[in-house]
Amino acid sequence: MKLIKILTAGAVSAAALFALTGCFGASKTATIKIDSQNVVISDEKKADNGNVFVDIVLEVTNNTKSTFKDFTSYNLSLYDSKNNVISSTNLFSSHGSALNSFSKTSDLQAGKTIKGDIVFQVSKGQKYTLHYTPVDSNFKKLKDVEIEVDTSKVTDNSSNLKTMVGDYINAVFFGKTNVKSNLKNDLNSEAAKFKTDFAKGVASHFKDINITASASDAQSFVESYMKTNASKSKSTLTIKEMVSDYAIVTIKPQTIDLADLDLSTEKSAEINNWEKANAGKYDDSDKMMAALSKYILSIMPTEIAKLSAKDPTIYMPTDGYQMVFKKGTDGEWTFDSQVRIGNDDFSSLQQVYSSYIVGQ
Repeated sequence: MKLIKILTAGAVSAAALFALTGCFGASKTATIKIDSQNVVISDEKKADNGNVFVDIVLEVTNNTKSTFKDFTSYNLSLYDSKNNVISSTNLFSSHGSALNSFSKTSDLQAGKTIKGDIVFQVSKGQKYTLHYTPVDSNFKKLKDVEIEVDTSKVTDNSSNLKTMVGDYINAVFFGKTNVKSNLKNDLNSEAAKFKTDFAKGVASHFKDINITASASDAQSFVESYMKTNASKSKSTLTIKEMVSDYAIVTIKPQTIDLADLDLSTEKSAEINNWEKANAGKYDDSDKMMAALSKYILSIMPTEIAKLSAKDPTIYMPTDGYQMVFKKGTDGEWTFDSQVRIGNDDFSSLQQVYSSYIVGQ
């Protein structure tokens, strides 16, 4: 029985050691640990067809009693299955952070660990081998330390970001309830504010064109517009930039424009028929306008439903409006929906999704 226990303990230790080899590359000289792998997208440089840029965050520990000289990305090499060497790539994020921090040269003291990142262009889903070549204090190259890089395990936030764009638009601009999202934004609060601002703008517009409408009427009109817009609106999304904690998604929306809604007597058969049917019925113009307003409000949902979505009539950049996302230390993404100088594209989106009533 004693022998069985010893063998069992040995098997467990071997299994534990085997499990570690997927995250560590170790020797008496140095240890490499991969902390994370993230697909990154750069606006300044595009990956070849079928390839992606992967930002590998890793830690390298000096296991010797002497200093490793000139630690840099040149000491790190990636090999594919055919033993071809893949060079690292220098990329920069538009919000100021540089990727491939190991491009800077530094010494690695005995017993110390250095942490940084390095970017390679790879074929997603393939396995590679990362080699670290230590250089001792006499500038002599030591034996490589190796670790497997399995790119099928990389984190790719592309789909998640596009989903979050849809979540925000559905909840805030289309007024849909119970939208479950990974966004940290308070969607209910933002939706309520957008809807309130939209209804106030509609009420003011109704007053300008002599339509008598209550706050409730304006609210109902907004809800009708949002519902129809949700069913007809289209958008094209592109990930312009994406790093581990920051992303820019561009959007080209097509929405319903109320400027296409013409309820004048000359253009609308419904209004023309109403005026004929009610000719001479009112001896007071105010009463007549109140009755006409009530009728117009009643047919608005049907008339709005006849409209088609179209491109924005205000300025839109060639690649679309930018939606900026930031990832906090808690791991959650937040869409920058602050109305401020420097975030003009968000104000433009508010206009586009409210028929140019909100956000001006």
